[in-house]
Amino acid sequence: MRQIAIRFDCIDRPDNVLEISQQTLPLIKNVSPLLQACIYAGISGAYAELGSEQEARRYMGLAYEHFPDHPASEPGYLHTICRYSTLVFLMG
Repeated sequence: MRQIAIRFDCIDRPDNVLEISQQTLPLIKNVSPLLQACIYAGISGAYAELGSEQEARRYMGLAYEHFPDHPASEPGYLHTICRYSTLVFLMG
């Protein structure tokens, strides 16, 4: 589902990014902290593009909270499209 959300982001469809990403929330505790942070960051970006600043900040806070101290040791690190620099970029 994360890959689908990324695809919608690439074609500038934040409404679809938000819809797909929110479907992952009931399952988010079952994935690595790195992937959790990426999902939260994606939701944050979608809210920001849709003009919902408060929700964007809330989800970016969750992204920072869940981003692991050592992401390279996370399962699937090489396949996860999210790095700390991504979070910094999104807040800029």
